[in-house]
Amino acid sequence: MLDELKEAAEVYEQVRIADPTHNEAKMKLAEIYELMNEPRKALELVYEVIDSRKKRTKETIASQPAESAAASTSLFEEKAAKSKAAKNPGRLTHAQLRELEAEKEKEVLRGYKIVKEQWAGMLAGEEDAVKLWLIEAEKLVETFRETRNLFLTSRTNPFRGMFPRSRPKQNNQNEVDEDRMASRLNLDLEQDSLSKKSAKDRAVDIFRGVSFSEWLRVIMQYCFLLTRRDQYEVADEILRHILVSNAYQARQRQDTIRIALIACAIAAKRPNIVVEQARKLITVYQFNNEPQRILIAVLSSGLRPTDAFITSTLQKHLFREMKLADVAVRTPEVLRWNALNKRYAATGTVKSEPGDGADDDADDAEPIAPADKDSEVLEIPTKYNPILVAIYGQICIAAKSYQSAIFYLLHAYDYCPEDPMICLSLAIASIGRAMQRQSDNRHHLITQAMAFLSQYRKLRGHDSQTLGEVEYNFGRAFHQLGLYSHAVVHYERVLDLAEKTSSNAQDNDFAREAAYNLSLIYVLTGAPPLAEALYRRWLSI
Repeated sequence: MLDELKEAAEVYEQVRIADPTHNEAKMKLAEIYELMNEPRKALELVYEVIDSRKKRTKETIASQPAESAAASTSLFEEKAAKSKAAKNPGRLTHAQLRELEAEKEKEVLRGYKIVKEQWAGMLAGEEDAVKLWLIEAEKLVETFRETRNLFLTSRTNPFRGMFPRSRPKQNNQNEVDEDRMASRLNLDLEQDSLSKKSAKDRAVDIFRGVSFSEWLRVIMQYCFLLTRRDQYEVADEILRHILVSNAYQARQRQDTIRIALIACAIAAKRPNIVVEQARKLITVYQFNNEPQRILIAVLSSGLRPTDAFITSTLQKHLFREMKLADVAVRTPEVLRWNALNKRYAATGTVKSEPGDGADDDADDAEPIAPADKDSEVLEIPTKYNPILVAIYGQICIAAKSYQSAIFYLLHAYDYCPEDPMICLSLAIASIGRAMQRQSDNRHHLITQAMAFLSQYRKLRGHDSQTLGEVEYNFGRAFHQLGLYSHAVVHYERVLDLAEKTSSNAQDNDFAREAAYNLSLIYVLTGAPPLAEALYRRWLSI
């Protein structure tokens, strides 16, 4: 983005040199300088435009008497009749609009009161309360979405009420823009813009008697209920629409809406939407592990979540984030803070080549707000981050690209050798690669997998809760290698632990999985009665 601004500035500079009277090019160049945080250059250009305008106005006034004298000699002079446009008789006056707004506010408060009264019954699942709550909530949501003042073209302008005080109109809009930009730049140079803002320019946090926080709470709960009632598309449309409202452009509220989108997508089993919104959170919070943990936590097992996890857009996006994190540790001097999108970007590097996915998720970028001098600059990490590399390695495992997975997971192991999940992932990748025909050293890979499994068992602990997990993973590894006698031993240990530690052994997930895998071995080895006993004990409803 910064490189594009520099290129645009160079083009407008050439236009200005070629035609010094081109005021439009000067104003465009001033706007670019303002975005690049160079207010002094921008102010000089604006003053040039203002001086040129004043000089042009004086010349126009001086030439008007001569033109009027020449025009009066015509024998057939026709003067345009000056008449004011007829007012639209159906248009409401300002007082009538205020009265109508007061009625709508009363209606909203009446509906919101019913919603609050029925909230407890709705959460308890009472059918009558749910129906009444949905009816009133639908009216409130539609009222919010139909208000144009809440969805302005420029998202950076906060909501300032239904009847904000408007400044007197001037004849020449260009003059207004030039004077306004000059004033703004002067305020920026004096670093006094915040203290000189009047109360009328401050954002309003209440709409028709209800705070925006309460509006958001009602809208999200309404979307949750729609999702439960198999109307996910409607809920998703509402939340995406609210996402672009000027009332909810603050970072915290944007995150809340995106989490609500993820929750609805999970309930509706839409893993692609889950990945999309989690990817946007990763983009917003650079060098932060929490969005990456959210991505892993919200994806369940199954074919569709796996397909969403290994999609090319997510792979390329995480790969770019991983490279940038590596650059931050190795050569932090090449990183530059971009105040427009509040992210670091590498400078002086080779441009992205076609096909590297640089444009695949360009829509992840948030709406660009004006540069804020007081915005907090992120701290550049000084240590390598194993989480991002481990996630990328797990994506390679899911895509059955085991050799690449081993490469990235070994890097993650170097960064954090005491993480049991990294050790388990390395064991899975090593066994997967050993089972492929292209493997050139199967015995080495299997030995490596057993070593990482042993390290995983050591790090995971030996308490009753984790021991069943460890035994199941060992049994699954031997099962995949075809060593059924060793796998049976570990699967039976899982069942014994479930019998001893759980009051209801059938609720133990590892026990059910181990019983199913053990039954497959019994059927394959010619022991159907043993498999039937497992079905009756562990796999019956």
